[in-house]
Amino acid sequence: MSEPRAVAFTVNGTPRPQPRPRFVKGRVVSTASRGAKLWRQAVELAARHARAKPFTGAVEIRMAFRFAVPKTRPEYLGQPHTAKPDGDNLAKAVMDVLEAVGLLENDCRVSRLTVEKRWAETAGVGVEVIDCAWNAVERGQERVDSVDGCRSPPEWLCASEGRLRAK
Repeated sequence: MSEPRAVAFTVNGTPRPQPRPRFVKGRVVSTASRGAKLWRQAVELAARHARAKPFTGAVEIRMAFRFAVPKTRPEYLGQPHTAKPDGDNLAKAVMDVLEAVGLLENDCRVSRLTVEKRWAETAGVGVEVIDCAWNAVERGQERVDSVDGCRSPPEWLCASEGRLRAK
């Protein structure tokens, strides 16, 4: 069996979303805050410290974002975080950094993305990048068409045949 191709790291700090350009009176206005820049730098430092070889094929990325529980709301601890920022914007910020540091060849290689947001004692994110080809071999699956080796989609989603099947 091949060597596992997965890397995991954590970043402490308040997660910040990918800034999006805004248009005001027909002009683009940047929305990049100092906090967003510092967050990107923290993610970059952790990704570089992971010292993994670049992933060039299909990958699965799992991100677990944690937001500090307000002192006035201790009952939030462990509960889903359903307020802003949006999970897709948080994930985009992390994936852009992974691409910039060379961990991902291109973020279009992400074939499966799991994003979780929860209230926790300390803020941050846990990131795991998994090579889909290795992941399929590890789970005893075979390729039957061009679908990569990431976890099989649920039955209701793939009504057509030709998906991954267990050996």
